[in-house]
Amino acid sequence: LPILVSGLSVRAEEPENNLKDINLGFAKLDIGGGLRLRFQWQDNFNIKKYTQGNDWFAEERFRMEFNLKFIENMHAFVQLQDARVWGLNFSVNDFYPPYSPYENLFDLRQAFFEFQNFGSTPVGVLIGRQSLLYGDYGVLGPGEWGYVCRYFWDAIKLCYNTSCCKTD
Repeated sequence: LPILVSGLSVRAEEPENNLKDINLGFAKLDIGGGLRLRFQWQDNFNIKKYTQGNDWFAEERFRMEFNLKFIENMHAFVQLQDARVWGLNFSVNDFYPPYSPYENLFDLRQAFFEFQNFGSTPVGVLIGRQSLLYGDYGVLGPGEWGYVCRYFWDAIKLCYNTSCCKTD
């Protein structure tokens, strides 16, 4: 009988965020991030198949975000991510191509420039490395349960957004 047990998940948040709307003169900067910690015990199951034995391991994901707001509807965003695992029975070479779904040491996850409502029109553009989210993640989107979260693309997204429809 396969059993998956997931334990402690910690998210630290500040009640007052003094790292919002930092005035740089030409723009305002928001700095944010998050830390997730999780312990897992898998009995007769692992990510590759059902198997005999168990696996005990701990995961960590740290994200740091910088949002530079130039004017209303124009900003640049950068998100860094570090995902690590301790005690896992797999190594990076157990996966093909050789990257682990559990660990990705320091990654530029997102880095894009966005400008919405060109000249008061409903047209906008988002250029750079970005997460694409469609259909309540059922069609396309990153699964946030996994700590590595590899679903991002280098893309140019054109947007058309009115009160009656939105399309990319």
